[in-house]
Amino acid sequence: MKNIIIYISIAIYGLAGIAQTPEPKRYNFTHYTEESGLLSYQVNSTVQDDEGFIWIGTNEGLQRYDGIRYKNFVKTEKDTSSLLSKAILQVLIDSNSNFWVLTQDGRVGVFDTKSFTMKEAHIKVKNEIFLGSLTMPKKLIADDNGSIFLLISGEELLTYEKDKHEFSASHNFFIPKPDWKIIDFVPQPGTNKYWMCLSDYGLAVFDRNTGQLSHNGNNIAQDKLIEYYKTTTNPNKLFFDGQGRAWHVGTDEGLPYIYCYDLKKGKPVFDKYGFLEQVPKYHEVHQFLEQRDGSIWISGINIFAKYLEKEMEFQQVYNGYVDDRSIEFIVITSLNEGRERNIWVTTGNNGIFRFNPAEEFFSSIEHTSKLIGKIGTGAPITFMHDLDGSILVGVWNDHLYRYDRDFRPVPLNIKGFSPHELTTVVRLCQSRQDKIIWMAVKNGIYKYDQQKRQIQFYELPMLRSRIREIVEDKEGNLWLGLQEHGVYKWDVKKGKIDFKQDISHFLPIPEVRVNKIMVDGAGMVWVGTHTKGLYVIDPKTNSVALHFYDKGTNGLKLPDKMVSTVLEYNDSLVAIGTSANVFLYNRLYQKLSVLGHNKSISGFIQSMEKDGDGYLWVSSTAGLTRVNLNNRVFVKFNRNDGIRNDFFVISASHVLPDGRMIFGASESMVVFDPAAIKINTSYPVVNITDFKVSNRSLSLDSLFRLPTIDLRHNQNSISIDVSTMSYNTAYAVKYKLDGLDNEWKIADMSKQLIYPYLPPGSYQFQANSVNAEGEEGINPLVLNISVETPFWKTKWFYGLLALAIGFIFFWLDKIRMQRKEMVHKMRSNIATSLHGEVNMALNQINILSEMAKIKANSDPQKSTEFIDQIHSKSHNMIIAMDDMLWSISPENDSMVKTVERMREYIDALNSRHNSGIEIFVDERVKSLQLDMKYRHEAFLLFKDSILGLVKACASKCMIHLTIEKSNLVYTMQFNTKCCDIQQLNSLKYRQELVQRADATSTMVRMHMLDNNSILELKIPIVR
Repeated sequence: MKNIIIYISIAIYGLAGIAQTPEPKRYNFTHYTEESGLLSYQVNSTVQDDEGFIWIGTNEGLQRYDGIRYKNFVKTEKDTSSLLSKAILQVLIDSNSNFWVLTQDGRVGVFDTKSFTMKEAHIKVKNEIFLGSLTMPKKLIADDNGSIFLLISGEELLTYEKDKHEFSASHNFFIPKPDWKIIDFVPQPGTNKYWMCLSDYGLAVFDRNTGQLSHNGNNIAQDKLIEYYKTTTNPNKLFFDGQGRAWHVGTDEGLPYIYCYDLKKGKPVFDKYGFLEQVPKYHEVHQFLEQRDGSIWISGINIFAKYLEKEMEFQQVYNGYVDDRSIEFIVITSLNEGRERNIWVTTGNNGIFRFNPAEEFFSSIEHTSKLIGKIGTGAPITFMHDLDGSILVGVWNDHLYRYDRDFRPVPLNIKGFSPHELTTVVRLCQSRQDKIIWMAVKNGIYKYDQQKRQIQFYELPMLRSRIREIVEDKEGNLWLGLQEHGVYKWDVKKGKIDFKQDISHFLPIPEVRVNKIMVDGAGMVWVGTHTKGLYVIDPKTNSVALHFYDKGTNGLKLPDKMVSTVLEYNDSLVAIGTSANVFLYNRLYQKLSVLGHNKSISGFIQSMEKDGDGYLWVSSTAGLTRVNLNNRVFVKFNRNDGIRNDFFVISASHVLPDGRMIFGASESMVVFDPAAIKINTSYPVVNITDFKVSNRSLSLDSLFRLPTIDLRHNQNSISIDVSTMSYNTAYAVKYKLDGLDNEWKIADMSKQLIYPYLPPGSYQFQANSVNAEGEEGINPLVLNISVETPFWKTKWFYGLLALAIGFIFFWLDKIRMQRKEMVHKMRSNIATSLHGEVNMALNQINILSEMAKIKANSDPQKSTEFIDQIHSKSHNMIIAMDDMLWSISPENDSMVKTVERMREYIDALNSRHNSGIEIFVDERVKSLQLDMKYRHEAFLLFKDSILGLVKACASKCMIHLTIEKSNLVYTMQFNTKCCDIQQLNSLKYRQELVQRADATSTMVRMHMLDNNSILELKIPIVR
């Protein structure tokens, strides 16, 4: 294979051709470009794998296409498992399903389509320069037995050895002659013969069964093909078809020719078939393709053609832009048939084209106008089959034309038509008389005798506007529908003598445009008008039996004023088409029902016909719709299905005797066989093409091996890409995630199903294809998915949590009880202490009172001293009880309250003794959480010490209450100038202070200075 760039250059600067022959065959192509997702317009090869994916080799990398989206694979630096090079020359799947990739620079590898990794093969070649050359033709070849060959055209043939993963000439099972330049190497299907095209020696073949190598000059096997082409130089592109014919391409004076030899008959089919007349510019033939139905195609530079077996000639495919369904190319690099009989056409300059010649159901027939001598622009508006099976077609603003059964134009051959005058036949009507067709023209009627092939004209000057419709009723009367002035009737009985004499205006129909006239099986005449609805006329009484219109009653109401078409479906049903709706009128039950509306039928309704299977075909300004009256399923056909012109015109349709239908469009007529359109025969399987969890793709190969896809609780966002792998027919995909979706859903065009959040649980994903009839496939896709419950939502966690909460409550209750017990004990201790102090004080008071009583008479002074002691003891007891009760009170259970009480005590001392005491409290002290007993003891230490200072006559006392490490510190700084030093020295030895200090491990220090002294108490904090 030559380099694509060279092909394009040759084609651009090639020979100029002579005038082109008549227009080649047009097919309906789908075009894939960079805008649709291709990596490059320069595409070299395609292949379809067993799953249905289309693999595409381009100059910018490898792609996988599933009919919806592309997945791209490119060369990644430092990744030895990625593509060997970005420029892919060929992709090939061998009989063992190995996927081979050949790059432009001569590297070969096997690509794993599941893990998307590449394993490069070793290549042993004589000359590395030829292998790596971008211009050197090279290709991979596979035989039926799984053998793989690498041909460097004209240089070397290499065979693959699996164990060594290597291509080498040493693995060849035959030895070519040293001077042979092998241009092509072809395994003959169904045999063990391997053919070679030699640049200077014709053909050669090696028979692996016999081990014989036959060639020109030594034809050991007496092969007729070698013998016949022994004088042929430079044979190339050898190809064996399914009918036992051998094809090849030869050149003569720079032009390519095709040769074909019948191996079974032992004689040539033809020699030297050239294309200069069909392709009058530079061209080359590069490839043969045989479809599964036996059709033979060729392609190359400026050539794309199909071989016509009966005519024994090639029919070119039209190459050039006509519309978005045409093909335009310079060089075709490969042809490949997919499993749906699609032909994938790769080009070196314009991307990929796909078409399906087996499903070209619709033929758009244009006419060569007699007026201008080229393709006309008038709309075919009326059709009728003649006695000989030919078809008559009337074209608006043009002439009447005749076509044979295959819709090839033939001479009109009707006597009476002037070839130089414009004769526009607007409507054709088959008469009940033998061999008569009525032809309506603008100003009259032709009576056409089919047997004699001659016409008789009746001019009708009384008509006030041109004729649009003509029908004959069961009595032989003619009903004429006019452009603007309603309906005229010709009475057959009165008009036999003079046709003009009994043309009368049918007054029950208003003077409006008539769109359609139809006579039903009962003889009733149905007239559809443009603005007054639908009239049903009884021709026997010349009266209106029914009137369907926008203000109708008793089941005759239509939503539109216009009726475009009407068709008798069967004995009971009549189909009525308005501008955007189709109705069914049941004549037995006299009931009107809606069959279709603008949501099921696109565009404005133009005409209707019924096929042999009972389907109703409705044409509109946006295509054709096939309606199944049993299940009300609407199947749409438009330019995507091969209808090149889907803008149909009003009342332009006809059913041929063989069942084919004709519908008139704006510039052409569309012909098709409705019985050949099979849309219910296949039910493709829905395939998962990508499965993403939290936007990360999972390996599908590993995924499908699992009975259930288990996801962690944080992997609850999934995206599923699906495809039916159907490329020429659109199938809907219905899906449901059991456990989350309540109803089935229909996937949109992207076929990407997104579930942003899956709660923990088990799910079953189901998907199935749905064809145009609404029928489902027989092999639905089923996938089990499980999202684990996070441990904090599991039953065992809830059990542990309940146990933990119970334990916490138990622990808290235990602490509460301990604290309660401790508080109770503390209060008991305080109460015991209080009881002891009160008891001791009361005992002392009792003793003192007895002594005072005894001394009252004998020693009044002593009695007075006892009474003073009683007063002092009782006062101290009251104070102690007050302090104790204050500490026990729960509302005072904080250091803030204790500090406030200290301030109150100081204020009382200052008021009583004018001592000038100030206290400064650190804010940290107020936030201390201390137990009640500790606060009580700390407060009493404070009281004892400050009271001692006051009794020692200390003045200007400043107290600092702070926290130092883990001690509550009282620092009392005071003036000693007027102090009783002896009493001051004995302060820290006072019995109450010493007892409290020992009980709380308080350290008491006294620092005596000249004029100022400091008393410091460090009380360890007990919380």
